[in-house]
Amino acid sequence: MYCSHCGYDLKENQQKVAPEAAGFRTANTKVTYVCPRCGHIIKEDLNEEEIKALSRASHAEIHRASNSRNTGMCFLVIGIILTIISFLFFLMSFKAALGGQLSFGSTEFKVFIVLLVIGVAGIVSGGILLYQGITKHKKYTELLRDINNNVFVQ
Repeated sequence: MYCSHCGYDLKENQQKVAPEAAGFRTANTKVTYVCPRCGHIIKEDLNEEEIKALSRASHAEIHRASNSRNTGMCFLVIGIILTIISFLFFLMSFKAALGGQLSFGSTEFKVFIVLLVIGVAGIVSGGILLYQGITKHKKYTELLRDINNNVFVQ
């Protein structure tokens, strides 16, 4: 179920609302839900105006997904570049004056550690954002396709 106000997908964590709390009687109502993001009541039967609002919300979610995907790609590329530079500093930390041994106290080794940590953090966070953006974009594109083909059922 999707919130027609903000487009939130309620499948993961559904929060039921008592019909009395939603302002309905218990005798002739269906189970209703409240959106955890915006607080609006989510119902099963949507009218034409609510479907248009869901379509607008889906377009906004696709835009957010594209932003997340682009941010993830940037973090991923920057993380890869910093990791490669860190390995260059690792190679420079082998000192010829020590007979080609690794010098753990050198500035080059410390720069290697810092750049490696930042690079791996960028790769991991970029991969997570990229995956979330791609899956969200795919889900809301399919939702818009269903709405446009008049086969959407809440």
